Amino acid sequence: MSRLLANLPLDQLRAMAERNWDKVGELDLILIELRHRNTHAAGKLRERVEIWIEDCKRFAATRGATSTKGTTGTMAEPETKPDAKVPRDPQARDWTYEAIAKLRAKLIDLSRKSPLIAFKHTSRSASQLRFVDERPDLLFERLTEGAMGFEPLPGEELTPKDERTPQFGIAYERARLTDEEFLSATEKLGQDERDARAWQDAERSLRALVRAQLGLPKLDYGKGLDVSALARAHGFDPSYDLKASDDDDVAAHHEDDSIRVLLTRKELDRRLKTIADRATSHLRETGHHTLHLAFGFVQWFEDDISDIISHAPLLLLPVVLAKDEGRAKKDYRLGLWEGGLEVNVALIEKAREHWGLNLPALRENETPESYFVRVKAVLDQGRRLTLRMFITLSVLPPMVLWRDLDPEKWPEDAFAEHRLLPGLIGATEMGGGDGDDSIIDIDDPVHAARVPALITDADASQHRAIIDMAAGRDMAIEGPPGTGKSQTITNMIATALARGKRVLFVAEKQAALRVVSDRLRVAGFGPLLLELHGDKASRTEVYAGIRERLEARSGSDPRALDDKRAELRRHRDLLRRYLSLVRTPLGDLGETAHALAWRKIRLRALFTREQAKTMEARWSPEDPLELDRPTLAENRELLAQFGKALLAVDQGQGGTRTSWALADRLDPFDQSKALDAAAESGRAARAVAEVAAHLANLGVTVPNPNDEIWAACEQLAAI
Repeated sequence: MSRLLANLPLDQLRAMAERNWDKVGELDLILIELRHRNTHAAGKLRERVEIWIEDCKRFAATRGATSTKGTTGTMAEPETKPDAKVPRDPQARDWTYEAIAKLRAKLIDLSRKSPLIAFKHTSRSASQLRFVDERPDLLFERLTEGAMGFEPLPGEELTPKDERTPQFGIAYERARLTDEEFLSATEKLGQDERDARAWQDAERSLRALVRAQLGLPKLDYGKGLDVSALARAHGFDPSYDLKASDDDDVAAHHEDDSIRVLLTRKELDRRLKTIADRATSHLRETGHHTLHLAFGFVQWFEDDISDIISHAPLLLLPVVLAKDEGRAKKDYRLGLWEGGLEVNVALIEKAREHWGLNLPALRENETPESYFVRVKAVLDQGRRLTLRMFITLSVLPPMVLWRDLDPEKWPEDAFAEHRLLPGLIGATEMGGGDGDDSIIDIDDPVHAARVPALITDADASQHRAIIDMAAGRDMAIEGPPGTGKSQTITNMIATALARGKRVLFVAEKQAALRVVSDRLRVAGFGPLLLELHGDKASRTEVYAGIRERLEARSGSDPRALDDKRAELRRHRDLLRRYLSLVRTPLGDLGETAHALAWRKIRLRALFTREQAKTMEARWSPEDPLELDRPTLAENRELLAQFGKALLAVDQGQGGTRTSWALADRLDPFDQSKALDAAAESGRAARAVAEVAAHLANLGVTVPNPNDEIWAACEQLAAI
C-alpha cells in the first residue's frame, strides 16, 4: 500500500490521530505511516494509536459489529467497556484468582491482634460497654421494635474533690503505667465480676500512693464502693454471663426499653459519648459503620497448656448511638443501623483454619439464642472452646473489602475477564503504554471538538487529562496537595455527565468526596448526584437522593440556552482574536503588540507626561511599520552622540545652557539642519564684526548682543 501520509510531519499526524481517536479507518492509515518512522516520538504515537484502535474494536465487539475496520462514530460510555469479556489464557486466570486469594488473606487478621479474634474485655476501656442482667433474645427483640435507653447503677461518684485536678490525673495515669506493684496485682485479673473488687483494691492502693507523692492528706476509704454489692443491693444481677430468655426468672426489666450496665450515671454518660464520637469519626473518615453489638463470645486458648483466655465475638449487630432530642433528659439511646444480625466472618475463618470446625450459617430471622444452641454443638467438637453469653457494645473493624473480594459473590470468571483487574493485581502485564504528557493548544480550532466545557478552572495539563479521560483512556494522576486534583476530578465528572455517561467516584476519606460533591452542586449538578458514603449511605438518604433526581426539572429555556452558548462563543472568539493580535509580529521590527505595549509602559515610568510629549513632538517616524532594526540602532547611536555633545556644552558653559542649547526645535536625528544654521550664524557674526569695525572709526561703539542699543542709536542719529 502506498504511503498516503508520507509528506505530513509528525505534529500533523498527531493532531490527525487525536481528531479521529474513535475512527478505525483513519487510525489505520496513520498507523501504516507511523510504522515507517523509527524516531522515539513516532514510536510513542504509534503505541497510542494502537491502543485507540484496540478500544474501537472492543467497543464495536460489544455492539455486535461483525467488522470494525473502517467504522466511524463516537465512542460509547466508559462503563460499557468493562462489560466486554476479554479472553484470558487459563494460566492468567489461575494467577488472577491466586492473587485475589492472597489479597483476601491479608485483609483478614486471624491473630490475637485482631479484636474480632481476641477481644479484650477491660473495665476501664472507654470504647466498649458490657451489659448485665439482660436476656439476649428479649433484648434483640426489643431492639427490632425501637431504640432503647440505658439503666445505670444507682449511687454517686465517690472521688474526692482534691483528686479531680489535672495534676492528680496526670500523676495517677503515669503511675498506672509504671508502678510495678499495681501492674503485678492487675496482670492476671480476668473479666469475671469477682475480679472487680480486686481491681478496686489495687486502684485504691495506687491512689493512696499518688496522694502521698503529691503531699495530699491520707484518706481512710473504709469499705469503699463495691460495684457488685451495690448492684445486688438494688436488684441488679452483676454477672456478665447472661441467662437464656426461657428461664423462669424473667422479670419486667428484661422486657422494658432500658439496658442495665455496671456504671454510675456520670460514668455511663462519659462512656457513651466516647463510643459515639469514635464511631462517628470512623464513619465520617472511612465511610464504614463500625459500631456493633456483639451477641455471644467464643472463649478459646492458643493450645492445650496455655492459660491466656481469648474471646472472639460470635454475632454482630450494627447499631447506632444517638441522643433522643424528643425526650426531656436527652440521654443516649441505642438503635439498629442498616443491615441485620450476622456471624463474625473472622471467627468463621479462624474456626475453619485453626480448629477444623465449620460454624453454621445464620438462618433467616434466626434469634441469637437459637444460633447459640447450634454453635455450642459445633464447639463441643473442638478442644477448650466455650460459648460465653456476653453482650458488648463496641467499635469493631468491618470486613467490607474481604466480602467484596469473594469470588462466589460475582459472576463466573468476573475477576479474570475484567479489563483492568488482572493487570492491577499483578496477574498479567498491564496493557497500554506510557502516558503522554505533551500539552496541546486548546485554543487551536483543530482541537475544538475535543476540548470539554469546564465548570472549574483548569490549566493546560489538566485539560490534557480531561481530554484523555473523555477519550476512554485509563490513567493515574499524581501530584502533591494543592495542585488541583480535586478540580480535575470535578471537571472530569461534569464532562462525563454532559455526555450522558454514569460515573462512580470513590475515595478513602469523606472529605475528598465532600469537596467534589460541593463543587458539582454549586455548578447545578445536585440532582444528578447520589451519595453513598458515611451518613449519606442510609436507606432514607438514598431514597431522598433518588426522589430528588426523579423530581428534578430543567428550569432553562432551550432557546435562551442556545443564545447564551452563542454569546459564549462570541466572547471566546473575541478573546482568541485579541490573543492572536497581541501575539502577531508588527512591522519590519517583528516585535509583538504585547511586547511594544509593555516597552512603552516601562519607558513612560521614567519620564513625566510633559517630557514624553516634548520627545514625541521632536521626533516621530513617518511610517512606524517601516522602521527596521538597523535604522533603530542608528537612531539610538545618534541620540547617544547628541546626549554626549549636549553634556559637553553644559560642562563648557559652567552648567549654564546657551540659547543655542535651549533651542526648542533642535533635532538630534537630523544634524545637517543644525550645522547649516550654525554656519549661517557664523557668517552673519563676521559681517556684523566688519560693520562694527567701520563704526568704531566713526566713534560709534557697537553694543554686545546682551547690552542696551539705545546709546548706539543716539550716536548714529547724531552722525
